[in-house]
Amino acid sequence: MSFFEKVPDPDFPLEEWHMFKVFLLIEEKEEDECFPWKGRKINGYGVYNYECTWGYAHRLVWEWVHNKIIPKGAYIRHSCGNKLCQNPSHLSMRERKASQKASDFPFLLSV
Repeated sequence: MSFFEKVPDPDFPLEEWHMFKVFLLIEEKEEDECFPWKGRKINGYGVYNYECTWGYAHRLVWEWVHNKIIPKGAYIRHSCGNKLCQNPSHLSMRERKASQKASDFPFLLSV
């Protein structure tokens, strides 16, 4: 069974159901291919809305797969170069160098 086919138990917390809804917007393909986002897009990136807050889908996928929060000052890089890709194997966390300013990353909603 695929990672994205995991159906949450009705007794799971609301966050689990939210993740299931997000995964419905990801087109899963072969393991080495990009998994394109089928939902709303901002600045070429897939975005989702949760409790009136917008966030980037690839950041949510990375946090879900790695079971940890992305630290302040870090960003998620697409090794494939495809901003809509949600394939966890194409996503990696990078720390922003001290010499880089937030303005060097205008495409980030939250850092």
